[in-house]
Order: sequence, then C-alpha cells, then structure tokens
Amino acid sequence: LPLPSNWPGLDRPLRVLLAEDNPINQTLVLTLLEEQSCHIQVVENGQEAVDACAAEPFDVILMDIQMPVMDGLEAMAVLRRRGTQTPIVVLTASSRDGDGAEYLAAGANHYLCKPIQEDDLLEVLNDVVSNHQVRPLSQEDEVVDLAALGQRLQYKLERLARVTQV
Repeated sequence: LPLPSNWPGLDRPLRVLLAEDNPINQTLVLTLLEEQSCHIQVVENGQEAVDACAAEPFDVILMDIQMPVMDGLEAMAVLRRRGTQTPIVVLTASSRDGDGAEYLAAGANHYLCKPIQEDDLLEVLNDVVSNHQVRPLSQEDEVVDLAALGQRLQYKLERLARVTQV
C-alpha cells in the first residue's frame, strides 16, 4: 500500500532527487525529509544527477552548486536543454547579494542558502507541490522498490559510517 502523503493533493510520496556531495548536508536533508513522506535518491555530483533524471522521474531536484565532476549550474543547464521541466531548488553555501537572481536566471525555480532550515525547505517543497504539475501514481509505478530500498539502507549505513568518521 502507498504511504500516506503529507503533501496536499498528492496521493503518494514526493519523489526528490538530492544532488549533494557533502555527507553532513546529505544527512541533514535526509533527516529533515524522512518523516515528510518523501522518496529520496541521493547522488554526489551533477553528472549523476543528470543520469538519474534520465533514468526516472522526480517531482523536485535539490541541487548543490559546488560539486565535483559537474557542478550544479552545469547540470541544471544540461537538464533544461534536455527539456526537463522538473522544479529545481538550488542549495548554496554562498550568500552573496544577487546569487538568487543568478540561479533563477540559470533555470532554478527556487534557491535555499545553507545551512538548510527545515521550515524553509518544507515551504519550498509545498510550493513545488502546489504550483507545479506533479504526476500522480500510476499502475506502472512500483510502490515499494525492494532493490532500491536495499541500496538505500546500505547507503545509509555507509553514510553513517562516513559521518561518524568526520
């Protein structure tokens, strides 16, 4: 059975792609969203984000700017050139004046400054659900992907080990 949704008008978990290379920031966002009826996939660079978006649909992409291999701005540009309409929320540690306008001009729908605050993140995600086309659950969608769940649990154990070492 599908999990009950915390998102108005959505009858399934919100599908979120988190593109973030910092294990502490990954853990923070995952912790903030764990109880919010979200299915979260974590990738560690922009290229992995582009590949993940080609493989499966997401309702929202949380995109760090400074990542290895391909940064967030470049990944966002690739996604927009490919016609991806998925809302993108930029996560940035930079708080310089004008950064928000730069990210919005580059194709972001929203941006959040780090450290991410729970209320701000939930407000942005509520805006995404309210103002953007979010695809309903279809018969083809797997409610529980056991392989992905196993990978996620293994990933969480590895992340926990990494965070403890930090």
